[in-house]
Amino acid sequence: MSEIILLVLFFGKPVAGDILLGAPETRVEARERGLFYETRVRVAASPEEVMDLLTDYEAIPEYLSNVDSCRVVARTDSSTLVHQVMTTRLILPWTFRQELEIVQEGMGRLRFRQVQGNVHAYRGSWELTPVVGGVEIAALGEAEHLWRLPRFVMAWILRRQVSGLLPAVVKELERRQGMGTDR
Repeated sequence: MSEIILLVLFFGKPVAGDILLGAPETRVEARERGLFYETRVRVAASPEEVMDLLTDYEAIPEYLSNVDSCRVVARTDSSTLVHQVMTTRLILPWTFRQELEIVQEGMGRLRFRQVQGNVHAYRGSWELTPVVGGVEIAALGEAEHLWRLPRFVMAWILRRQVSGLLPAVVKELERRQGMGTDR
């Protein structure tokens, strides 16, 4: 049976300026062989603005502090292969290297799956849903791991990483909107 850890993050102050339309919500679930996460937030931005940010892969380390590097390895008509290095901290730094195949499905969805990396299997998506005054951004993912750490520890690590994801995206969206350019 799954062990469910539910965390809804309600920040007392806005994560970023006035583009935030609601508090981010995050759920992390520890399962038999892995973890599941879902995090959502509504922002005053267009799906195109959000998709432009999410697909600017090489800029990701500029606004996500746990991403050390991110570079496009290959592109085809249907997908992009991205090599990413991330570091998290338990007691000591823990570095993850992965290659992700990313498929864009219109302006509403980016699907990804790990084709090579430290995690046994990792897949998920970014989903953009138009709402009144903007767009809801949702990041969903599943990771199957082979580590012998207790599930609650893995869930805690993932929760720390995921809880900072959308606030960083919102802050970067706001910065880009304020500049009036893509970067």
